[in-house]
Amino acid sequence: MEAGKQSALWNDWVFRYQYVFGRRYTKRQKKKFIQALAADLKQLGQPVRIARLGPSGKEEYVVIAGNRKTAKKVILTHYESARSQLGCLRLFDAADCRKKTMRKLGIDVLLWLACAVPILILWQQKKLPWWLSVAALLLLFAWARTIRNGTSLSHAPVRNTSSVMAMLHMAKHGMPDTAYVFVEREFRDMEETRKALKLNKDQRLIVFNCVGAQAPLHHQMKDGIEYVFAACRKQGQYVLDSRLLGSRTISEKQISQVMELV
Repeated sequence: MEAGKQSALWNDWVFRYQYVFGRRYTKRQKKKFIQALAADLKQLGQPVRIARLGPSGKEEYVVIAGNRKTAKKVILTHYESARSQLGCLRLFDAADCRKKTMRKLGIDVLLWLACAVPILILWQQKKLPWWLSVAALLLLFAWARTIRNGTSLSHAPVRNTSSVMAMLHMAKHGMPDTAYVFVEREFRDMEETRKALKLNKDQRLIVFNCVGAQAPLHHQMKDGIEYVFAACRKQGQYVLDSRLLGSRTISEKQISQVMELV
């Protein structure tokens, strides 16, 4: 593929997955994302299957590209938008991530209440013009929906959009004996994921996480699973500070380095 066409395709992916399908919180948003992703993978010549995995009532939609039964490498990432959190992200520390996410959500709710209560009191006492009351109530309603459903200003570009684009980049270049799996949620038992996907023990399972962050890339083996991620090492932990975590830029050069690493 010519360089100009490559750049055009890359820019198209950036626009689609960072902006058009950048919000992946609700079932409807995820469905639109899955349809777009499947179409792009098929355009790259990949056989695509959309499956439902997991226990009854908690099933997730999974997009599988390539032949996972014969592939020597199975590369996996998640696609659900990660809600914003306070402070730095400690990779491989799900409890810390949940705590910081709930703390951010709690602050958002308190701020909403701090604005909503005075406005509702003034509205009830009819001390605001009717047009201002309507505008204020509509803004409060929109703000509440944003708190519930999440915003496009989440940490998704770094947390998983960059990983999705890295896998598209690899599929475009036709990496041999490779299958690509996109699961919904990040924090789950990876051994259970291996069983659910019916992978053989001799197949490499490689998990992508935060690969687009502007930080050093790492490739580690843990409990038989390979992890590829970008982070800074501080006091024995892999960390992304709030500045890196909130970046809106996904570097094509960094994504190319991911492919070379794998």
